[in-house]
Amino acid sequence: MGYKNSNLLSAINLLRLALGLVIVGFFLPIGCKSNGVEIANGILGNGSKKVQFGIIDDIYGYLLFGVLVLVVAALVITFLSKIDGNFMIASILMAVSLVLIIFILFKFNFSFSFKDFAFKNKYWPGKVNFLPGFYLMFAGYALGIVTFILKFAVKKLD
Repeated sequence: MGYKNSNLLSAINLLRLALGLVIVGFFLPIGCKSNGVEIANGILGNGSKKVQFGIIDDIYGYLLFGVLVLVVAALVITFLSKIDGNFMIASILMAVSLVLIIFILFKFNFSFSFKDFAFKNKYWPGKVNFLPGFYLMFAGYALGIVTFILKFAVKKLD
């Protein structure tokens, strides 16, 4: 009765933490003083950011909202203990959301400049400084990847 997995460093708990970091990061400012919802709305031509992001096709706004939906669905699945393989399903959803993010970043044509230690973009002059939301999302995805590797490749986590 109660919470079955009392090990705080279990694979499922680390995956929950990773997914939580991605969700929180999505709602914090990611770049251009905008959070994920504002960026997606700007790409779709809605809200105050539409002038900045209006040059990107609408599908990328929907894909950005898809990232949030996939990560929230993965987090919900981790709490459904009656589903066999909930870790694997949540990991797959998280991986698909990461692929969507990478796809969107390629569309924005970001490149990293080691000279300025910043990202540059062909659409906006100057350098693009990512804000805390980006780094939280990055940490969440990195933790998710490390957890997956430790669970299946190294078999260090239960």
